[in-house]
Amino acid sequence: MTKFFSWIPTVSGRLSYSHIGESRWPTKCVRTNYIGDSNYSQAIFFQARYCDDFVVPFLPRRWGWLRNKVVSYIHWQKYKKTLSGRHFFVGVVDCVIDQDKPLDGLKGRIYPILDIKVRQTSGRKIASDIKSKIAYIEDIETEMSGASLSALVDSIKDTVDNVCPVVIEFTLCRNGIVELTPRANSDMQVSESELKDYAEQAFFFLRDISHNHQHHESDSDTIVRVHGENDDYRKKIYFDLFRYIIRFKRTRSPENIMRASGLLAYANSFKNINKDENNFPNDYQIENLKMSLDAAHVDIEYRTQRRNSRTSFALTASFSFFGALLALTALSQFAKDPIKDTIVPDLKIIWLTNYIAANPIATVTGCIVLGWVSMLAFGRIRPNRFVWFENIQRLLNHKKKWVFLLPLAIIGIVTILIGVWFFVSFVI
Repeated sequence: MTKFFSWIPTVSGRLSYSHIGESRWPTKCVRTNYIGDSNYSQAIFFQARYCDDFVVPFLPRRWGWLRNKVVSYIHWQKYKKTLSGRHFFVGVVDCVIDQDKPLDGLKGRIYPILDIKVRQTSGRKIASDIKSKIAYIEDIETEMSGASLSALVDSIKDTVDNVCPVVIEFTLCRNGIVELTPRANSDMQVSESELKDYAEQAFFFLRDISHNHQHHESDSDTIVRVHGENDDYRKKIYFDLFRYIIRFKRTRSPENIMRASGLLAYANSFKNINKDENNFPNDYQIENLKMSLDAAHVDIEYRTQRRNSRTSFALTASFSFFGALLALTALSQFAKDPIKDTIVPDLKIIWLTNYIAANPIATVTGCIVLGWVSMLAFGRIRPNRFVWFENIQRLLNHKKKWVFLLPLAIIGIVTILIGVWFFVSFVI
Protein backbone atom coordinates (compact mmCIF):
# COMPACT_ATOMS: atom_id res chain seq x y z
CA MET A 1 0.00 0.00 0.00
CA THR A 2 1.53 3.29 -1.17
CA LYS A 3 1.46 6.29 1.14
CA PHE A 4 2.13 9.89 0.20
CA PHE A 5 3.01 12.85 2.38
CA SER A 6 2.93 16.61 2.01
CA TRP A 7 2.49 19.79 4.02
CA ILE A 8 -0.20 22.47 4.10
CA PRO A 9 1.81 25.70 4.61
CA THR A 10 1.14 27.57 7.84
CA VAL A 11 3.32 30.40 9.12
CA SER A 12 2.13 30.00 12.70
CA GLY A 13 2.86 26.28 12.66
CA ARG A 14 -0.70 25.33 13.62
CA LEU A 15 -3.85 24.99 11.54
CA SER A 16 -7.25 26.21 12.67
CA TYR A 17 -9.74 23.38 12.15
CA SER A 18 -12.74 25.65 12.59
CA HIS A 19 -11.77 27.68 9.49
CA ILE A 20 -11.36 24.68 7.18
CA GLY A 21 -13.83 25.01 4.34
CA GLU A 22 -14.07 28.80 4.36
CA SER A 23 -12.79 28.91 0.81
CA ARG A 24 -14.00 30.07 -2.57
CA TRP A 25 -11.02 28.81 -4.53
CA PRO A 26 -11.24 27.35 -7.10
CA THR A 27 -14.99 27.19 -6.40
CA LYS A 28 -17.06 27.78 -3.29
CA CYS A 29 -16.63 25.04 -0.70
CA VAL A 30 -19.90 23.83 0.84
CA ARG A 31 -19.31 22.50 4.33
CA THR A 32 -20.73 21.47 7.64
CA ASN A 33 -18.05 21.48 10.31
CA TYR A 34 -18.51 19.95 13.78
CA ILE A 35 -14.82 19.22 14.44
CA GLY A 36 -14.85 21.26 17.64
CA ASP A 37 -17.95 19.48 18.97
CA SER A 38 -16.92 16.77 21.44
CA ASN A 39 -20.10 14.80 20.73
CA TYR A 40 -19.50 14.38 17.00
CA SER A 41 -16.09 15.85 15.91
CA GLN A 42 -16.99 15.30 12.27
CA ALA A 43 -17.23 17.39 9.12
CA ILE A 44 -18.07 17.16 5.42
CA PHE A 45 -16.59 19.40 2.72
CA PHE A 46 -17.82 19.55 -0.87
CA GLN A 47 -16.15 21.35 -3.78
CA ALA A 48 -16.28 21.13 -7.58
CA ARG A 49 -12.79 21.08 -9.11
CA TYR A 50 -11.26 20.80 -12.56
CA CYS A 51 -8.32 18.37 -12.68
CA ASP A 52 -7.09 19.42 -16.13
CA ASP A 53 -4.38 22.03 -15.61
CA PHE A 54 -1.95 19.98 -17.66
CA VAL A 55 -4.15 20.32 -20.76
CA VAL A 56 -5.29 23.94 -20.91
CA PRO A 57 -3.43 25.83 -18.16
CA PHE A 58 -3.89 29.25 -19.76
CA LEU A 59 -7.70 29.27 -19.50
CA PRO A 60 -8.82 30.97 -16.26
CA ARG A 61 -10.85 29.12 -13.64
CA ARG A 62 -14.00 31.09 -14.37
CA TRP A 63 -14.02 29.41 -17.80
CA GLY A 64 -14.18 25.98 -16.19
CA TRP A 65 -17.01 24.88 -18.46
CA LEU A 66 -14.82 25.51 -21.53
CA ARG A 67 -11.88 23.69 -19.94
CA ASN A 68 -14.20 20.76 -19.30
CA LYS A 69 -15.34 20.66 -22.94
CA VAL A 70 -11.74 20.74 -24.18
CA VAL A 71 -10.70 17.90 -21.86
CA SER A 72 -13.73 15.80 -22.78
CA TYR A 73 -13.05 16.27 -26.50
CA ILE A 74 -9.35 15.43 -26.21
CA HIS A 75 -10.02 12.26 -24.23
CA TRP A 76 -12.79 11.18 -26.59
CA GLN A 77 -10.50 11.60 -29.60
CA LYS A 78 -7.67 9.69 -27.93
CA TYR A 79 -9.49 6.96 -26.03
CA LYS A 80 -12.88 6.95 -27.82
CA LYS A 81 -14.67 7.40 -24.53
CA THR A 82 -15.89 10.29 -22.41
CA LEU A 83 -13.70 11.21 -19.47
CA SER A 84 -14.39 14.59 -17.93
CA GLY A 85 -11.78 16.74 -16.26
CA ARG A 86 -14.43 17.90 -13.80
CA HIS A 87 -14.66 16.18 -10.43
CA PHE A 88 -16.70 16.73 -7.30
CA PHE A 89 -14.45 16.32 -4.27
CA VAL A 90 -16.13 15.23 -1.05
CA GLY A 91 -13.97 15.33 2.07
CA VAL A 92 -15.23 13.49 5.15
CA VAL A 93 -13.69 13.91 8.61
CA ASP A 94 -14.45 10.79 10.63
CA CYS A 95 -12.83 11.74 13.94
CA VAL A 96 -10.17 13.76 15.73
CA ILE A 97 -7.17 11.64 16.72
CA ASP A 98 -4.87 12.36 19.69
CA GLN A 99 -7.41 14.91 20.85
CA ASP A 100 -5.81 15.40 24.27
CA LYS A 101 -2.30 15.93 22.86
CA PRO A 102 -0.79 19.24 21.68
CA LEU A 103 -0.55 18.00 18.08
CA ASP A 104 -3.91 16.41 17.44
CA GLY A 105 -5.07 15.53 13.93
CA LEU A 106 -8.00 14.79 11.67
CA LYS A 107 -8.68 11.40 10.16
CA GLY A 108 -10.97 11.01 7.20
CA ARG A 109 -11.51 10.19 3.54
CA ILE A 110 -11.63 12.07 0.25
CA TYR A 111 -13.91 10.95 -2.58
CA PRO A 112 -13.22 12.35 -6.08
CA ILE A 113 -16.53 11.83 -7.90
CA LEU A 114 -16.32 11.73 -11.70
CA ASP A 115 -18.66 14.09 -13.50
CA ILE A 116 -19.81 11.32 -15.85
CA LYS A 117 -22.35 8.54 -15.92
CA VAL A 118 -20.94 5.25 -14.61
CA ARG A 119 -23.15 2.15 -14.89
CA GLN A 120 -26.33 4.22 -15.05
CA THR A 121 -25.18 6.22 -12.02
CA SER A 122 -24.75 9.95 -12.58
CA GLY A 123 -21.88 11.52 -10.66
CA ARG A 124 -23.50 14.93 -10.99
CA LYS A 125 -26.75 13.70 -9.42
CA ILE A 126 -24.90 12.11 -6.48
CA ALA A 127 -22.90 15.30 -5.95
CA SER A 128 -26.08 17.39 -6.06
CA ASP A 129 -27.75 15.14 -3.45
CA ILE A 130 -24.74 15.38 -1.10
CA LYS A 131 -24.60 19.15 -1.53
CA SER A 132 -28.31 19.54 -0.74
CA LYS A 133 -28.00 17.31 2.36
CA ILE A 134 -25.10 19.41 3.66
CA ALA A 135 -27.20 22.55 3.19
CA TYR A 136 -30.11 20.86 5.01
CA ILE A 137 -27.87 19.91 7.96
CA GLU A 138 -26.70 23.50 8.27
CA ASP A 139 -30.31 24.75 8.44
CA ILE A 140 -31.71 22.50 11.17
CA GLU A 141 -31.07 22.79 14.91
CA THR A 142 -27.61 21.99 16.30
CA GLU A 143 -28.39 18.72 18.12
CA MET A 144 -30.39 17.30 15.22
CA SER A 145 -27.83 18.51 12.67
CA GLY A 146 -25.01 16.72 14.51
CA ALA A 147 -26.91 13.44 14.40
CA SER A 148 -27.80 13.97 10.73
CA LEU A 149 -24.14 14.67 9.97
CA SER A 150 -23.08 11.37 11.52
CA ALA A 151 -25.72 9.53 9.50
CA LEU A 152 -24.60 11.25 6.29
CA VAL A 153 -20.94 10.43 6.98
CA ASP A 154 -21.86 6.75 7.41
CA SER A 155 -23.94 6.65 4.23
CA ILE A 156 -21.52 8.42 1.89
CA LYS A 157 -19.30 5.37 1.28
CA ASP A 158 -22.08 3.29 -0.26
CA THR A 159 -23.46 6.28 -2.15
CA VAL A 160 -20.29 7.21 -4.03
CA ASP A 161 -18.78 3.76 -4.41
CA ASN A 162 -19.71 3.40 -8.09
CA VAL A 163 -18.44 6.78 -9.29
CA CYS A 164 -15.14 7.11 -7.39
CA PRO A 165 -12.13 5.62 -9.19
CA VAL A 166 -10.07 6.14 -6.02
CA VAL A 167 -10.78 6.71 -2.34
CA ILE A 168 -8.04 8.60 -0.51
CA GLU A 169 -7.73 8.10 3.24
CA PHE A 170 -5.99 11.01 4.92
CA THR A 171 -4.59 12.11 8.25
CA LEU A 172 -4.09 15.85 8.71
CA CYS A 173 -1.95 16.83 11.68
CA ARG A 174 -2.35 20.17 13.45
CA ASN A 175 1.06 21.31 12.13
CA GLY A 176 -0.05 20.80 8.52
CA ILE A 177 1.63 17.45 7.77
CA VAL A 178 -0.70 15.36 5.57
CA GLU A 179 -0.59 11.60 5.07
CA LEU A 180 -2.52 10.28 2.06
CA THR A 181 -3.30 6.65 1.27
CA PRO A 182 -5.13 6.13 -2.04
CA ARG A 183 -7.14 2.94 -2.57
CA ALA A 184 -8.23 2.06 -6.10
CA ASN A 185 -11.79 0.99 -6.84
CA SER A 186 -11.67 -2.70 -7.72
CA ASP A 187 -14.29 -2.21 -10.45
CA MET A 188 -12.26 0.48 -12.26
CA GLN A 189 -8.87 0.23 -13.90
CA VAL A 190 -6.54 2.69 -12.18
CA SER A 191 -2.79 2.70 -12.84
CA GLU A 192 -0.05 3.49 -10.31
CA SER A 193 0.57 6.88 -11.91
CA GLU A 194 -3.15 7.71 -11.70
CA LEU A 195 -3.11 6.75 -8.02
CA LYS A 196 -0.40 9.33 -7.40
CA ASP A 197 -2.24 11.92 -9.54
CA TYR A 198 -5.41 11.46 -7.50
CA ALA A 199 -3.43 11.61 -4.24
CA GLU A 200 -1.91 14.90 -5.40
CA GLN A 201 -5.30 16.30 -6.44
CA ALA A 202 -6.69 15.25 -3.05
CA PHE A 203 -3.85 17.14 -1.38
CA PHE A 204 -4.59 20.25 -3.48
CA PHE A 205 -8.23 19.96 -2.40
CA LEU A 206 -7.25 19.78 1.28
CA ARG A 207 -4.75 22.61 0.89
CA ASP A 208 -7.19 24.95 -0.86
CA ILE A 209 -9.93 24.53 1.77
CA SER A 210 -7.44 24.82 4.67
CA HIS A 211 -4.93 27.41 3.45
CA ASN A 212 -5.31 31.03 2.39
CA HIS A 213 -2.97 31.84 -0.51
CA GLN A 214 -1.31 35.06 0.61
CA HIS A 215 2.13 35.05 -1.02
CA HIS A 216 1.41 33.66 -4.47
CA GLU A 217 -1.34 33.25 -7.06
CA SER A 218 -3.85 30.56 -6.20
CA ASP A 219 -4.12 29.28 -9.77
CA SER A 220 -0.40 28.48 -10.04
CA ASP A 221 0.28 27.11 -6.56
CA THR A 222 2.07 23.82 -7.13
CA ILE A 223 4.95 24.84 -4.88
CA VAL A 224 4.59 21.98 -2.40
CA ARG A 225 3.91 18.60 -3.99
CA VAL A 226 3.20 15.13 -2.59
CA HIS A 227 6.07 12.71 -2.01
CA GLY A 228 6.24 8.99 -1.33
CA GLU A 229 6.97 7.66 2.12
CA ASN A 230 10.33 6.31 0.92
CA ASP A 231 11.43 9.62 -0.58
CA ASP A 232 12.43 11.34 2.70
CA TYR A 233 9.42 13.60 2.23
CA ARG A 234 10.48 16.22 4.80
CA LYS A 235 13.66 16.92 2.89
CA LYS A 236 11.72 16.98 -0.39
CA ILE A 237 9.13 19.47 0.93
CA TYR A 238 11.90 21.70 2.29
CA PHE A 239 13.56 21.54 -1.10
CA ASP A 240 10.23 22.41 -2.84
CA LEU A 241 9.98 25.63 -0.83
CA PHE A 242 13.55 26.77 -1.42
CA ARG A 243 13.44 25.86 -5.10
CA TYR A 244 10.62 28.36 -5.57
CA ILE A 245 12.26 30.93 -3.31
CA ILE A 246 15.37 30.88 -5.50
CA ARG A 247 13.25 30.85 -8.65
CA PHE A 248 11.34 33.96 -7.59
CA LYS A 249 14.51 35.66 -6.36
CA ARG A 250 16.29 35.25 -9.70
CA THR A 251 13.67 37.29 -11.56
CA ARG A 252 13.92 40.50 -9.58
CA SER A 253 10.60 42.31 -9.34
CA PRO A 254 8.49 43.61 -6.44
CA GLU A 255 6.02 40.75 -6.86
CA ASN A 256 8.68 38.06 -6.91
CA ILE A 257 10.59 39.47 -3.94
CA MET A 258 7.37 39.53 -1.90
CA ARG A 259 6.60 35.94 -2.95
CA ALA A 260 10.10 34.81 -2.04
CA SER A 261 9.89 36.53 1.36
CA GLY A 262 6.55 34.88 2.12
CA LEU A 263 7.82 31.44 1.11
CA LEU A 264 10.90 31.99 3.26
CA ALA A 265 8.57 32.47 6.24
CA TYR A 266 6.89 29.15 5.34
CA ALA A 267 10.29 27.43 5.07
CA ASN A 268 11.33 28.74 8.49
CA SER A 269 8.04 27.54 9.96
CA PHE A 270 8.50 24.09 8.39
CA LYS A 271 12.04 23.93 9.77
CA ASN A 272 10.78 24.68 13.29
CA ILE A 273 8.08 22.03 12.94
CA ASN A 274 10.72 19.41 12.13
CA LYS A 275 13.53 20.62 14.41
CA ASP A 276 13.46 17.34 16.37
CA GLU A 277 14.05 15.24 13.24
CA ASN A 278 17.63 13.93 13.08
CA ASN A 279 17.84 13.74 9.28
CA PHE A 280 16.24 17.10 8.57
CA PRO A 281 18.50 19.21 6.26
CA ASN A 282 20.13 22.32 7.64
CA ASP A 283 22.12 23.42 4.60
CA TYR A 284 19.99 26.46 3.68
CA GLN A 285 21.15 29.74 5.22
CA ILE A 286 17.80 31.34 6.07
CA GLU A 287 19.20 34.48 7.71
CA ASN A 288 21.59 35.17 4.82
CA LEU A 289 18.80 34.64 2.31
CA LYS A 290 16.56 37.01 4.27
CA MET A 291 19.25 39.71 4.18
CA SER A 292 19.64 39.18 0.43
CA LEU A 293 15.88 39.58 -0.09
CA ASP A 294 15.86 42.75 2.06
CA ALA A 295 18.72 44.17 -0.02
CA ALA A 296 16.89 43.28 -3.23
CA HIS A 297 13.76 45.01 -1.92
CA VAL A 298 15.71 48.21 -1.14
CA ASP A 299 17.39 48.08 -4.54
CA ILE A 300 14.04 47.73 -6.32
CA GLU A 301 12.62 50.69 -4.40
CA TYR A 302 15.66 52.81 -5.33
CA ARG A 303 15.46 51.87 -9.01
CA THR A 304 11.70 52.51 -9.04
CA GLN A 305 12.17 56.00 -7.58
CA ARG A 306 14.85 56.82 -10.15
CA ARG A 307 12.70 55.53 -13.00
CA ASN A 308 9.66 57.46 -11.80
CA SER A 309 11.75 60.65 -11.52
CA ARG A 310 13.04 60.24 -15.07
CA THR A 311 9.58 59.50 -16.40
CA SER A 312 8.12 62.55 -14.65
CA PHE A 313 10.90 64.76 -16.03
CA ALA A 314 10.41 63.41 -19.57
CA LEU A 315 6.64 63.90 -19.45
CA THR A 316 6.98 67.41 -18.01
CA ALA A 317 9.51 68.41 -20.67
CA SER A 318 7.44 66.90 -23.49
CA PHE A 319 4.18 68.57 -22.45
CA SER A 320 6.00 71.86 -21.89
CA PHE A 321 7.52 71.69 -25.37
CA PHE A 322 4.23 70.88 -27.10
CA GLY A 323 2.41 73.49 -25.01
CA ALA A 324 4.88 76.16 -26.08
CA LEU A 325 4.60 74.98 -29.68
CA LEU A 326 0.81 75.25 -29.63
CA ALA A 327 1.03 78.70 -28.03
CA LEU A 328 3.34 79.87 -30.81
CA THR A 329 1.11 78.49 -33.55
CA ALA A 330 -1.84 80.31 -31.99
CA LEU A 331 -0.06 83.62 -32.71
CA SER A 332 -0.77 83.03 -36.40
CA GLN A 333 -4.27 84.42 -35.91
CA PHE A 334 -2.77 87.88 -35.50
CA ALA A 335 -1.20 87.76 -38.97
CA LYS A 336 -2.58 89.85 -41.85
CA ASP A 337 -5.22 88.28 -44.10
CA PRO A 338 -2.95 87.59 -47.09
CA ILE A 339 -0.49 85.76 -44.82
CA LYS A 340 -3.30 83.85 -43.06
CA ASP A 341 -4.37 82.37 -46.40
CA THR A 342 -0.92 80.85 -46.89
CA ILE A 343 -1.01 79.05 -43.50
CA VAL A 344 -2.37 75.58 -44.34
CA PRO A 345 -2.14 72.56 -41.99
CA ASP A 346 -0.11 69.62 -43.21
CA LEU A 347 -2.15 67.03 -45.14
CA LYS A 348 -0.92 64.24 -42.84
CA ILE A 349 -2.41 66.03 -39.84
CA ILE A 350 -5.71 66.55 -41.67
CA TRP A 351 -5.81 62.90 -42.72
CA LEU A 352 -5.00 61.76 -39.17
CA THR A 353 -7.78 63.85 -37.60
CA ASN A 354 -10.27 62.62 -40.21
CA TYR A 355 -9.27 59.01 -39.55
CA ILE A 356 -9.61 59.42 -35.78
CA ALA A 357 -13.04 61.04 -36.15
CA ALA A 358 -14.24 58.31 -38.53
CA ASN A 359 -12.71 55.32 -36.70
CA PRO A 360 -12.57 56.02 -32.95
CA ILE A 361 -12.67 52.34 -31.88
CA ALA A 362 -9.89 51.30 -34.26
CA THR A 363 -7.81 54.29 -33.15
CA VAL A 364 -8.13 53.44 -29.46
CA THR A 365 -7.34 49.79 -30.17
CA GLY A 366 -4.30 50.73 -32.22
CA CYS A 367 -3.03 53.08 -29.52
CA ILE A 368 -3.40 50.36 -26.85
CA VAL A 369 -1.58 47.79 -29.00
CA LEU A 370 1.16 50.26 -29.95
CA GLY A 371 1.60 51.31 -26.31
CA TRP A 372 1.75 47.68 -25.12
CA VAL A 373 4.29 46.73 -27.81
CA SER A 374 6.38 49.82 -27.01
CA MET A 375 6.41 49.03 -23.28
CA LEU A 376 7.27 45.42 -24.11
CA ALA A 377 10.14 46.54 -26.37
CA PHE A 378 11.58 48.89 -23.73
CA GLY A 379 11.30 46.31 -20.94
CA ARG A 380 8.49 47.99 -18.99
CA ILE A 381 6.34 44.88 -19.38
CA ARG A 382 7.83 41.44 -18.75
CA PRO A 383 5.60 38.55 -19.86
CA ASN A 384 7.34 36.06 -17.57
CA ARG A 385 5.72 37.82 -14.60
CA PHE A 386 2.27 36.74 -15.73
CA VAL A 387 0.82 33.43 -14.55
CA TRP A 388 -0.71 32.61 -17.94
CA PHE A 389 2.69 33.05 -19.62
CA GLU A 390 4.35 30.71 -17.11
CA ASN A 391 1.59 28.16 -17.65
CA ILE A 392 2.04 28.26 -21.42
CA GLN A 393 5.79 27.83 -20.95
CA ARG A 394 5.13 24.86 -18.67
CA LEU A 395 2.84 23.35 -21.31
CA LEU A 396 5.39 23.80 -24.11
CA ASN A 397 8.42 22.65 -22.12
CA HIS A 398 7.71 19.08 -23.16
CA LYS A 399 7.55 19.94 -26.86
CA LYS A 400 10.41 19.89 -29.35
CA LYS A 401 12.21 23.13 -30.18
CA TRP A 402 10.77 23.44 -33.68
CA VAL A 403 7.27 23.78 -32.18
CA PHE A 404 8.27 27.26 -30.93
CA LEU A 405 9.06 28.44 -34.47
CA LEU A 406 5.42 28.79 -35.54
CA PRO A 407 4.22 31.14 -32.74
CA LEU A 408 7.47 33.15 -33.02
CA ALA A 409 7.01 33.46 -36.80
CA ILE A 410 3.38 34.59 -36.37
CA ILE A 411 4.33 37.18 -33.75
CA GLY A 412 7.18 38.45 -35.94
CA ILE A 413 5.00 38.75 -39.06
CA VAL A 414 2.22 40.55 -37.16
CA THR A 415 4.75 42.98 -35.64
CA ILE A 416 6.26 43.71 -39.06
CA LEU A 417 2.83 44.31 -40.60
CA ILE A 418 1.88 46.71 -37.80
CA GLY A 419 5.16 48.58 -38.30
CA VAL A 420 4.69 48.82 -42.07
CA TRP A 421 1.10 50.03 -41.66
CA PHE A 422 2.16 52.65 -39.16
CA PHE A 423 5.02 53.85 -41.41
CA VAL A 424 2.86 54.04 -44.54
CA SER A 425 -0.08 55.71 -42.78
CA PHE A 426 1.65 58.31 -40.64
CA VAL A 427 5.11 58.88 -42.08
CA ILE A 428 4.89 58.71 -45.87
